[in-house]
Amino acid sequence: MTLSLNTDLMPPATSVVNPPAPLTTTQIDLLWRNRQTSSSGFGSNYLWEMKDTVVTTSTKLTDVMDANWRVVGTADTNKDGVADFFWRNSVTGQNVCWQMNPQGGILKGVMLRGVEDTTWNIVGVGDVNGDGETDLLWRNPTNGVNVWWVMQGLEYKESRIITPLDPVNKDWEIKGVGDVDQDGQLDIFWSNRTTKQMVWWVMDGLQNSSRSFLIGADSGGGTAIGTADFNNDKLPDIVLRNNQTGEASLLLMDRATVLDRYSIATIDLAWDIVGLVPRTQVVGPVLTSLTIGTPGQVLPIAPNTSARFFKRDQLTAQTPDRSYAFNVNQTGVFTANLTGLTGDMDVQLVQDSNSNGRVDEGESILAWQWERGTTRESLRRFIGPGNYLIRVKGPQTGLYSLSSNFVPALTDINKFKLVLNFGVGTETLNQSARDAIASAAKFWEEVIPERSAITQFKDLTINILGAADIASNLASGTPLVSTSNGSLFLIGGEAILNTVRFDLFNRDPNYLRSIMLHEFAHTLGFGTIWEPITFPTLNQTIGRSLVNRTIQTYNGNTYAGFAYGELLGQVGQGLAVPIDEAYAHWSESVFKQEIMTPFAEPNGTVMPVSALTLSSLRDLGWRVNYGAAQAYGLPRILPSEPIALAVLTAVAPQKNQDLVNAHDGFLEFAA
Repeated sequence: MTLSLNTDLMPPATSVVNPPAPLTTTQIDLLWRNRQTSSSGFGSNYLWEMKDTVVTTSTKLTDVMDANWRVVGTADTNKDGVADFFWRNSVTGQNVCWQMNPQGGILKGVMLRGVEDTTWNIVGVGDVNGDGETDLLWRNPTNGVNVWWVMQGLEYKESRIITPLDPVNKDWEIKGVGDVDQDGQLDIFWSNRTTKQMVWWVMDGLQNSSRSFLIGADSGGGTAIGTADFNNDKLPDIVLRNNQTGEASLLLMDRATVLDRYSIATIDLAWDIVGLVPRTQVVGPVLTSLTIGTPGQVLPIAPNTSARFFKRDQLTAQTPDRSYAFNVNQTGVFTANLTGLTGDMDVQLVQDSNSNGRVDEGESILAWQWERGTTRESLRRFIGPGNYLIRVKGPQTGLYSLSSNFVPALTDINKFKLVLNFGVGTETLNQSARDAIASAAKFWEEVIPERSAITQFKDLTINILGAADIASNLASGTPLVSTSNGSLFLIGGEAILNTVRFDLFNRDPNYLRSIMLHEFAHTLGFGTIWEPITFPTLNQTIGRSLVNRTIQTYNGNTYAGFAYGELLGQVGQGLAVPIDEAYAHWSESVFKQEIMTPFAEPNGTVMPVSALTLSSLRDLGWRVNYGAAQAYGLPRILPSEPIALAVLTAVAPQKNQDLVNAHDGFLEFAA
C-alpha cells in the first residue's frame, strides 16, 4: 500500500553540511515537543543545545501540528555528523525519518516501511549487529513481543525476535538502548511506569538476555525518559522527568550505580522530552550558567558556586590543570567523579584557605584517590563550612567529565578511626608521649579518611603495649586478621614499645611520633600481609601476593610499583620496588630516610611518609588520600663506607586458630 507523506514533514531545500570541528566530544541535546492541543505552543518542536546540564541555545524546529506524530528515536543515519529524527504516526502507522542539518533544518524527509498495526511502536534505535547501520527496535505491549528491524540504510532488511516480556505486566516499557556492559553489544533499558524501577537487559547481540542490572527507582520521583552517554565514559546515563513537578533531571551512571543526580530544568508538563540528540562539540571553557522558562526562552543568571555541578572540559599543554571553586555553609559529604578520560588525569579536593579561587602552594589537599591511566577517578570527603576547589590535573592532557555532589550531614558515618588502647607495660609513658602516639594515629586517619575494603569495621582498635627488648629495637607492629568468604580482613592490631627506651620516648615525643607512624603502618598491613597467610583450621592460605622473594622486590604492576616509577622519573611505568631481606620494608640502601625502611634515622632526621608507602596500603585495599603524602625524593647514593646497622631479626607470625598476628619491628641505628 502506498502511504502519503504528511505535508508537515516535507523538507525544505537542501543546505550545506559542515564537517565536525577538530578536538570534539559528544554532547547530548534535548528535543522538546508540545502535543497539548489546548496549549498556546501546540505543535511546536524545540532543540535545546546543551553545555553539560545547562542549555545554551534553544532552536525552534519545524512545527508538526498533527498530535498523532511522535518522535520515537534519534540517530545519524547518513553519516554527516548530525542526528536525524524518526517519527511514527500512532493512527496511520506511517514511519518517517527527518535527516537534519546543523542549523536545525530538514535536509530530506524519508518515508520508511509502514506498520499499520498501531499497537506496535518503535522504542529504540541503534546499530544492533555492528554493520554501521541504524536498526529499529519495536515492541508490542499487548503480547509482549520485541522485534529488531535490521536495516540497510533506511530500508528494511529483516526482522529478529528477541526475549518477550510477560504480556500480563503492561507497566514495563522499553525506554531506549545502549551498551551498559561495554561488550560492544546493544543492551535494552526498561522502566516501570508504576514503581519507577529501572532495569537493563544485558543482551548478546540479537540473542536473548543473559543477565540484568537492577537500578531501582529515582529518589527524586522522576520517571525514566531515555538513555544516552552524557559524560563520554562510554556508559549510558539516564534522563528523568517528574510528572508532577515537570522537573527534568539527569542521572550520571556507572552501569547500575548512580554516581550523581542533576536537575536540568523545570518545564510546563505540556512539553515532553521526545529525544536525546547526540551532537559533536568542541570542548572549551565553561559557559555562564543559564535558567530556562520554556523551551523557547534562554535567560542568563549569575555563575554557579554550588558544590553540585557537572562540567566537561579538557587539559592542554597550555592549561595542564583546571580548578573549579565552590563553597558550602554546613557540614556534609562531598563526592566527585572524573570520567570520560582520554588521558591520565587526577581529581583533587583542595581547601581554599585564603578564598582566592585558586590553588596556592601549601593549601591542604583533602582528598585525592589516584588511579592509573584513564580509569575513572573518584573522591569522597566529609567537609565543614568553607571555600573549596576541585582541581583536575595531569600528568597527561585530554578530555574529561567532572561531576560532584554534596549531601548535608551532621557526622560522617563512614569515617575511619584508630582507637588506641594503652595496656600492660605502658604505665610509665608520660602524657607527652601518649599525645605523640595519638598524633601518629590521627595522621593515618587523614591518610585513610573512610572505611575501606580491607577492614569490615570503621573503627580499628590498636592495643599499645610495653615490653623489654634489646636496646637497638625500638618497637614492633602487627595487624590482627581474619577471613570471610575467602578474603582477608583486618580486625585489629597491636604495637609493642621497647620499655628499655621509654626514657627516650618520654624525653622526645616527636621522635616517638615518627616511630609510631612506622608501627601503625605495620598494623594496617604494610609488610605484614604482603604475602598470603595460612589459616590452619580452615586449611586455607588467603591474601595478596605482592612480593617476589627470588629477586627481593615488591611487584611492579601495582600502585606502589607505579609510584616507584614516578620517583625514578618514569611516569606511567610500574617498576619492581627493592625491599629488605625480611620482605617487610622498603630497601634501606635505596630509600634511606623514607619512614618504612627497617632502620630509624638518627634522632632529629625527618622520615617522610611518601606516596610510595601510601600506594602499598592502596594495594592492600585501603582507600587512601594521596594529598596526605609527605615530600620525598630518592637520595643520591654516593660511594662511602657502609654504615654499621643493628642486626635485623624477623619475628615469625603468631597463629591463633583463625586469627593471625603478623609482627614486624622498627630498629634504630647502632650506637
